[in-house]
Amino acid sequence: MPGRSPVKFFFLPNEGDETSLQVGPRRALQDLQNDGRISELQVCSFLVEAQRAGGYAQACRTILDRVRAAQPDVLFWQHISEFELDEEFVHQLRVVAPRTLLAYHEGDAFGAWRKRYTKQMKALIGGFDVVFQTSLGPMRDMSARVGAKRIYWAPSAFDKDRFGGPPPASTVRQFDAVMIGSLIRRIPYLWEFPGATGRVRLADQLSRILSDRFAVFGNGWKTSRCRGTIPYAEQHGVIQDSWVSVIWDHFCDNSYYFSDRLPIALAAGVAHVTNFHPGYDEIFRDCRGLIAVKTVREAVEATMYLLSLDRRELMVLGERGREFAFRNFEVGIVFGRMFQQCLELLDERSHQTSPSRPFAITNA
Repeated sequence: MPGRSPVKFFFLPNEGDETSLQVGPRRALQDLQNDGRISELQVCSFLVEAQRAGGYAQACRTILDRVRAAQPDVLFWQHISEFELDEEFVHQLRVVAPRTLLAYHEGDAFGAWRKRYTKQMKALIGGFDVVFQTSLGPMRDMSARVGAKRIYWAPSAFDKDRFGGPPPASTVRQFDAVMIGSLIRRIPYLWEFPGATGRVRLADQLSRILSDRFAVFGNGWKTSRCRGTIPYAEQHGVIQDSWVSVIWDHFCDNSYYFSDRLPIALAAGVAHVTNFHPGYDEIFRDCRGLIAVKTVREAVEATMYLLSLDRRELMVLGERGREFAFRNFEVGIVFGRMFQQCLELLDERSHQTSPSRPFAITNA
């Protein structure tokens, strides 16, 4: 949108403490400020603020005071987590900053039966001007039912600061295949995240076939095949020490959904196998290095197919997947799209443009 005046942006990142910063989003917004598209950037880590203030109520008052003083053009709130607020708080935001565009970004997947929306999520989704979310389908329906005004898809992303290193060059690797993912399964088949049974079955079958050349990392596994958890920033190295990364993803019915483990895996430069979600035939149509399947058996067969390839050919597939991830899922790209969408909604509000359209994946 050439010639548009820079905007004031108020960012509320989801950060558990001052050592777990949202590195990628902070850098992406700082880049937008450096490019002259943001005139003033204020960041308020709301969970950290609650710790400092001694509670959510005082943190809410602090946020309202800061927003009143800043009068931002855009307020962008990222995954509310356990922070407590209600519809009255959203009303007060409208009162203290009536011209501000309120945007909520939900990076997690939710379902109607497992992992339902919390009351604070409903307050923001129903009360804000626009919702960006990583899932459509049933999750889009959930957002619409609680009053969402605009819903746009924004894919999970990876940040090049932590996961942007070169692809692996060695043909000697510890594993043939790895799975990085927790198992959320309190009572098998009765209380588990959608997809948990598929995750167990896939891990069981690959473990029998590949033995110690296959490894699982994550929480919740009650089996010797799991090698424990790994720090978030270190998963890149584990993936690069294998020939194929595999996962059976949660919430299979949620259209266009994948967690950040998929772009992280692709960015590592290693071929990836995952289960199909509606929309994948559109998103990943041109993505070499990724195979999306519909059954556990197909996932096993896809893994064995990839492992049968010449190692140099398999490395080329990984490099093509990495290129695709950098074009489409790097956090600067994803946040840049959401930022642009916010600008279009501001202009629409002032009757300067026609109604905007949802984002589309681009390979340009």
